[in-house]
Amino acid sequence: MLKENKFAVIFFLFLFFSAVHGKIYYIEAYMEISPKGDVIINYTIISKNVSNVKIFIEEPGKFILPENCKRIEKEIIKCRLEKEKTIFSEISHVEKYKKGFTFEKNIRVFDVVERSVFLVKLPEGALLPENQTKFFPLYGTIATDGRRIFVIWERKNLQEGEIQGVKIFYEFPPKKQSFALFSIALFLFLLSAIGFALWFILWRKKKRVRDIILPVLKEDEKKIMEIILRYPKGVNQKIIVKESNYSKGKVSKVLKSLAERGLVRLERRGRTNIVYPIFEVKKK
Repeated sequence: MLKENKFAVIFFLFLFFSAVHGKIYYIEAYMEISPKGDVIINYTIISKNVSNVKIFIEEPGKFILPENCKRIEKEIIKCRLEKEKTIFSEISHVEKYKKGFTFEKNIRVFDVVERSVFLVKLPEGALLPENQTKFFPLYGTIATDGRRIFVIWERKNLQEGEIQGVKIFYEFPPKKQSFALFSIALFLFLLSAIGFALWFILWRKKKRVRDIILPVLKEDEKKIMEIILRYPKGVNQKIIVKESNYSKGKVSKVLKSLAERGLVRLERRGRTNIVYPIFEVKKK
């Protein structure tokens, strides 16, 4: 009977000790900074044998708390840990610092913490400064997902009431690249506009030749001239023979007549001619 009572007392003391001296296995603060400077912080707590946990958060923002958590003072959050994992959020803001921005967050847990992880994710396009301290504590690890930079701090065996805090600086690079892209776009636009203007002038000249010259030409001259007008940069005489279905002799005779009247220009190239249309109509 004495042994049974002794065992019961020991068992009761074990349960009491476990309940009183429970610990936080893991606490995480995941901080994501938006381009506008808003910071969404998601806290995650994983515990064992801890019925309540109190967290002191310096300069708190706006909290989004689940039913098992409440603010008992301005800077203290208390959570009733019905489950091993508890999550709540905070919305905070960055501050301006020189040419960039800075963000700082300090918390204190009133329990022993086996492992803590703080992560700050910068806005897309933001960079850590080059000529100054980038963050505190200095043991933070820099990483990236290919689009955004983030810094991770990891601590083990935080004592009851020990402060865990981080501070980070960041800035946005000058928008030289955007200006360069704008300059390239402007150049391409002007180039396109000039090309369109030249095309329009050439089209008007071609239209003028068609409207004034073609109606007064003979049928064979008109057919050959229409072929030439399709090649404003010049056409081989052999192509004219092929597309017109006229003989070489007839094509040569017609081209000579058109050249004498100033409607085409013939340029000798080997045993054949390259034929160029003349779009300016000479007034008599």
